[in-house]
Amino acid sequence: MAEESIAVRVIARDETGRTFENVGGKLHGLESAVKRAAGVLTGAAAGTLVGALSDAARAAAEDEANTRKLQVAVENSGKAWADSIDVIDKRIRKGQSLAFTDTQVRDSLSLLTAQTDDLDEALQRQGLAMDLARGANIDLQTASKLLGKVTDENVSVLGRYGIVVDKNADATALFAAVQRKFGGQAETYGNTTAASIFKVKD
Repeated sequence: MAEESIAVRVIARDETGRTFENVGGKLHGLESAVKRAAGVLTGAAAGTLVGALSDAARAAAEDEANTRKLQVAVENSGKAWADSIDVIDKRIRKGQSLAFTDTQVRDSLSLLTAQTDDLDEALQRQGLAMDLARGANIDLQTASKLLGKVTDENVSVLGRYGIVVDKNADATALFAAVQRKFGGQAETYGNTTAASIFKVKD
């Protein structure tokens, strides 16, 4: 007798917070669904199903925590989260079009918002951090740390990537130097075959 085939499809949409308002209940429901589906399968098939859905549940929980961290950073800066969601959603979509994950974009924005105490300033610096990340071949979080604050240490590190400014340079001069050196790198990389493959997988 042929085994009955069961296909389970999980679709996740990133709504930057809206999706996860009731994440606890949703994850509990997913867990129940896993158990029910696994009950009609045997052996390796059941194990594969449970493993795949458990990974999806963990990813959803991590996204929720990642979003909450950004929410706290935004609210601590004095801006209302509800008023910020649309602009953050737009930035996440832009970041994904440049082959950054939603998690990378949110982590970067959390850091920059906390360091600048201003979401609008954080968004401006993040665009430059994306160029720096691609041009200097470093991760977005590291690039964001380098542009979050103008310190002697950060200026010294940026010097290793060919960004040379006067030791008394202010943020405007430093960011202008980064722009001259790496401006447009994120967009250029976002149009490569490597980025296209990454975006499909993501």
